[in-house]
Amino acid sequence: MLSRHQDSPYSKSGNLKPFDQAADGTLIGEGAAAVVLKRLSDARQDGDRIYAVIRGVGTAIGGDVGNVLPSRDAYRRSVQRACHQARTGSERITFIETDGSGDQRADHFEADILGKFVSAEQNVQLCHIGSVKAAIGHAGAAAGLASVVKTALCLAHRIIPPLHGTEHLVYDWIRDKRKCSNPVEAQYWLTNAAEGRRQALICGLGGDGSCSHAVMEEYDKSSISVASSRTSLNEGLFVLQGSSADEIIAVLARLDAFVQRHDGRSVDSVAGSWFAEKGYRFDGEQTLCLVADRIDSLRKQIAFAAEALRVNPDQAIGPNGRQPLDPSLRDHVFTRPIRWRGRERLLSFFPVQGIILLEWGGSCRHSGHRSTAIRIKTAAFWLISTGRISSGKSISPTLFMMIITLW
Repeated sequence: MLSRHQDSPYSKSGNLKPFDQAADGTLIGEGAAAVVLKRLSDARQDGDRIYAVIRGVGTAIGGDVGNVLPSRDAYRRSVQRACHQARTGSERITFIETDGSGDQRADHFEADILGKFVSAEQNVQLCHIGSVKAAIGHAGAAAGLASVVKTALCLAHRIIPPLHGTEHLVYDWIRDKRKCSNPVEAQYWLTNAAEGRRQALICGLGGDGSCSHAVMEEYDKSSISVASSRTSLNEGLFVLQGSSADEIIAVLARLDAFVQRHDGRSVDSVAGSWFAEKGYRFDGEQTLCLVADRIDSLRKQIAFAAEALRVNPDQAIGPNGRQPLDPSLRDHVFTRPIRWRGRERLLSFFPVQGIILLEWGGSCRHSGHRSTAIRIKTAAFWLISTGRISSGKSISPTLFMMIITLW
């Protein structure tokens, strides 16, 4: 706490006033924040509630020894990188969520650079200034994410919250070409619709001369199309289970007949219907997984798997198995002849097509692959062989899987 006070003095008056002429220091705050980040196309497809879209991110580091603030050049580079990635300019930014900690030195530094940035061109639109620290104090490692959460909520609700504690804005914000505002109360986020969606700039200062910026944009719900609905997937997952290879071969024959009856439908629709009609058993001794993007590919996989199981039912299918696979089948067909049991679990989720819980043997413990981890990855599917985990090379946004090791 003493070292922090030396770098960023605490307020003697007990009031945090970002960018106020009477500011005398910061205050300690506590908090925790978490966000879920997804590609926009995936979030739309999964029917998620979208608060905002991150359009660009920029970072930079550089400063003098013994100075926690970055150099002015580093700060400007970070802002420029975020705007360049977002393909936007200062004229589009109408809200800035600053680092604004109440430390006069840091606030003057930030206000001077950002004031020049937003006023680079003539603009009649106000640029509103905000700082979450004015409401909750400096939350340390959680401060940056708190700013992200606040800004996302502002964009989602189209509301500009007040900048608490700031009555007389420092002169660094006052420029000729554009006016900056410190809201004294909550107000609607008014903007010119002809100029596009609302955009905000989020700013963060590290304690090592680093800085980060992000351009966040409101989400346009009107851009959702029927084609991007929850059931519109590019691939389908089929999991077949049985007590023996012969039983799985019989299930494959039933699946092939099922597919023929539904000829003309998309493969994800067929997968959903198969799951709805057959469901999945969680106690099968053997399991076969198929991932297909077309009906003809699925039927080819069914024929291949049935023949492979007839010829050698004790041989695993997949990249880690001994059977060579055609490129069109690689990373799309997998089976393991050994009963899966033990404490580890593979959880895979296909929207609409069902949730599958698979178990595999305890050979992980004996082969040196013992670990405690939660891994999240988007891939064609996970391949398990001899107790080891590896992912396929084909990347598919339609299959979301989580591997949880429970030791």
